[in-house]
Parts: sequence; structure tokens; C-alpha cells
Amino acid sequence: MYNTDTRLIHAIAFNFVSAYRCDLLSVKLSVVTGVVKKIMSDETGLKVEEQRVIYKGKERENGEFLDVCGVKDKSKLVLIQDASSIERRFIQMRINAKIQTANRAINNVSLQLDQLAEQVSAIEKSISDGVKVPEVQIITLIEMLMKQAIRLESISAEGDASAQKILQGKRVQKCVETLDILKTSNATMKHVVVTTKWETF
Repeated sequence: MYNTDTRLIHAIAFNFVSAYRCDLLSVKLSVVTGVVKKIMSDETGLKVEEQRVIYKGKERENGEFLDVCGVKDKSKLVLIQDASSIERRFIQMRINAKIQTANRAINNVSLQLDQLAEQVSAIEKSISDGVKVPEVQIITLIEMLMKQAIRLESISAEGDASAQKILQGKRVQKCVETLDILKTSNATMKHVVVTTKWETF
């Protein structure tokens, strides 16, 4: 039967930059190494899978019991950060930064499209009311929309950001198609001449 007494052991954790000391780590010697890692996570900020526990020059696996490993009252354990975890964290940080950059860029395009879509609606209303719109106004708006399409195309996006990129691209396409139709309708319209009938006194 394993010893269930609570004992004090020394633990020193290194993450290649600074050292964390936990001189009075109170644990039962009947627990496994994985429990020590969980406790040290609060001290170091390292996840369990990022830690390696060394005792008497040998790495101890998560499922190994402390007393079976020979750990006694006030024994010293050394905890170091797994070298591969540093690389994984760095890669994940780069991925997260890339996602954030893509989201910001797509959001900026979305805001621009909101404004351009309002202008498209205004032109559509004018033409439906029988008011001819200067053709240059429609052409300029199409060019502005195409610039946003180019901006979208230049954004490198994955996952949810990619879905948002596609969605905004469809918005651009819909606005341009609407303007093409309005341009044709507008070209067939005659200028509206407003006359005023003066009364003679």
C-alpha cells in the first residue's frame, strides 16, 4: 500500500529564461508525477504537456508514483519546459497573429462595402423614381467596388476568416452586378426637364 502521508518536497522549474522556486510543495507521495505538473502549472504558467519532471537525473512519466520513484520528504524535483513546446507555442503565436491580421483587414473592407452599398441603394432608388443619374457616378462607384475586391484578393485567410472573405467577395459581386443593370437602365432614360407654369395676373 502506498504512503498517503502529505510530505514536503522541493521543486524548481526552469523555462530557459527564468527559474521558479517552489520550496514547499506539499503533496502526497502516493500521487503521480502528473499531479505535480498540474500544481506547478499555477506557478509557472506552463501547461502539463509542456513540462518535464526530472528526479535523480531521469525524466519521470506522468503516471509514475512519487514514492515508487524514490521521492521522499524534502526531495528535490527539477521541472523544465519541453523544448518542442517552445517551437509549438511560437508557431501557434504566428498563426494567431496571421488570423488577427486577416480579420482586421476583412473587417476594414466590410466597413467600406457598407458605405458603398448605401450609395448603390441611393442610385437604385433614383433610377426607380425616374431620375437619371450621371453615368460617371455609376462608373466611379464600380471602380471603387473593384478596388475593394482587389484588397480582398490580397488577404491571406484561413478557416472562419476565409469564410468571411468569401462572403465579402459576394457582396462586391452583387453590388457590381446591380450597378451594371442600373447603368443599362439609366442609359435608356431621358433627362427629366422640370418646368414651372407661371400664372398671369
